[in-house]
Amino acid sequence: MTIKTTDLGCWLWQGACASSGYPLLTIDGERRSVHRHVFLIFNGPLKTDPQYCVVQTCNNKACINPAHLVQITRAQAKRRNWHIQMDAVLGYECEGGHPWSAGKWEMKRSTDGTALGRRCLICKAEQHKEYMRRRRIKARNQKKIDELPDLTP
Repeated sequence: MTIKTTDLGCWLWQGACASSGYPLLTIDGERRSVHRHVFLIFNGPLKTDPQYCVVQTCNNKACINPAHLVQITRAQAKRRNWHIQMDAVLGYECEGGHPWSAGKWEMKRSTDGTALGRRCLICKAEQHKEYMRRRRIKARNQKKIDELPDLTP
């Protein structure tokens, strides 16, 4: 079997894939994950706990480069996939052009705790700074109005 490579170091599987896009191979008439077999061969034994799965650090489903494969819990994979999906939906930058770097965003939540999306902390700080500037101007203008002489007869 030939394997294509990419500039990012991915080894792209050229064989059969599941409808989800993940590489499969058939052993003794049973379809199995290529990622798990490659991880086993190059990185050592797999954890037998069903809570663990093998994922690609490059986020390319077809990649079978052992250097790109890690074994993590399903909960970790779910959190990781959520971030990937958010990047796909929201892009890699916020509306203000700041990258969604680690630690530079927070989760927006509704009153019942449901996640609504991400909020850029840099934009939040800039918005707060602008809010405070306008508030000072408004207070200053109100003070000037209050200092005007009363012209009512």
